[in-house]
Amino acid sequence: MNIVLNNERRTVNSLSGAIWRWHFYAGMVFAPFLILLAITGGIYLFKPEIESLLYKNYYYVQAEGQKLPASKQFEKVKESHPDGQFTRYKPGVEGNRSSEVGILDGNKSLTVFVNPYNGKIVGELDDADRFMAKIEKLHGQLMVGKVGDLLIELAVCWGLILSITGMYLWRPKDRKGVFKRLILRQKRGKRAFWRDIHAMTGFLMSLGIVFLILTGLPWTGFGGSKSNK
Repeated sequence: MNIVLNNERRTVNSLSGAIWRWHFYAGMVFAPFLILLAITGGIYLFKPEIESLLYKNYYYVQAEGQKLPASKQFEKVKESHPDGQFTRYKPGVEGNRSSEVGILDGNKSLTVFVNPYNGKIVGELDDADRFMAKIEKLHGQLMVGKVGDLLIELAVCWGLILSITGMYLWRPKDRKGVFKRLILRQKRGKRAFWRDIHAMTGFLMSLGIVFLILTGLPWTGFGGSKSNK
């Protein structure tokens, strides 16, 4: 009987050791990518606020009288870009906001900002050079195209493995152990303390992380192309 129990313990310890190594090395390799995704994704959440500050000279105008109809604003844009093709139009959401007219001029996608009260061109931006376009490209492709997209997708998939292996390593042996796992062992030294911090935050955030990963995969190059068919 003791021999059987000892063999079972060795098997469990061996499995736990293998899973710990997978978790550790995967974290060392892919954690920088996941941190980059978290930072760039967090920045992108505040796109309206950030762009309002960066391009305030283009976004805001002096409200004066009645706004011109969209057709008149298009005529003004056509004068400055006679060969441009209109792709979108966004009227100012507030009285002091300019109108945004998207055009395709050659190979460039431009946003032209128009004063809706007098039709004057406030300015224009190359959409590819906008700050948030750079952030989006960094978030999705590491700014290196298809190779970066595949690296991001690989890192995201390993993020799932990190979450699963982390949950396995965190698991308590019994119900009473759940409460022990949620207590920081400050008296056991700095190493145990920081390990508990990592384990607790990983456990509490794991469901949200898995949800973000699963909802982000359909936007990737390889997996997204398969899932969206």
